[in-house]
Amino acid sequence: MKFTNGYWLIRNNFAMTYATQAIRIKKTEKTLHVLTAGIHVRCRGDMLGGGTLDVTFTAPRENIIRVQVTHFAGVRPKEPRFETYEEEVQPEIAETEKEVVFRSGRLSAHVSKSMEQWRVDYYDGEKLLTSSEYHSMGHAKDKSTGKTYMSESLMLDVGECVYGLGERFAAYVKNGQLQSYAYMDDFASQFYSGPRLAFEDPEEDKRA
Repeated sequence: MKFTNGYWLIRNNFAMTYATQAIRIKKTEKTLHVLTAGIHVRCRGDMLGGGTLDVTFTAPRENIIRVQVTHFAGVRPKEPRFETYEEEVQPEIAETEKEVVFRSGRLSAHVSKSMEQWRVDYYDGEKLLTSSEYHSMGHAKDKSTGKTYMSESLMLDVGECVYGLGERFAAYVKNGQLQSYAYMDDFASQFYSGPRLAFEDPEEDKRA
């Protein structure tokens, strides 16, 4: 794996900051912003370190939820850029004592407000599609090169598959395969399935 040896052991040359709990929630007319802490915040002293991640939920089209994760955004834009087709959508944002729900058409993201553990559940109507849990969403830094990456793991049930991803020349079912993509913001993401499905930075070998 890119950042870990197995599921939990972080590689020696990486420093990881995982979303651990939601500490601040901001709602606007069309956007949900969630600030997450990298450690459990139980007192004022815990806010002096540990890092944070900003998670933004928007709806570019009906039945689509865009999730953007940043850690001190502000990298230099890189080319090429591609326009995305978006529609004027009015998402629904509701908050209870236990969670905040961002809804676009049938699709909804349920962000837990629990102080114990970070969790986002994604639903199609009443059907649970997948979840982002503790040690799923994170920021990674390569100590040897200073390069930074974003990591996300989504839950898959037994027998579920990941398809497509826009690449046309390899196997259509991507479970257990290694996929390399170049991102304009120089981030890389990593997703886990039964066997691993990883997204890696294609420039990694050149920097090693």
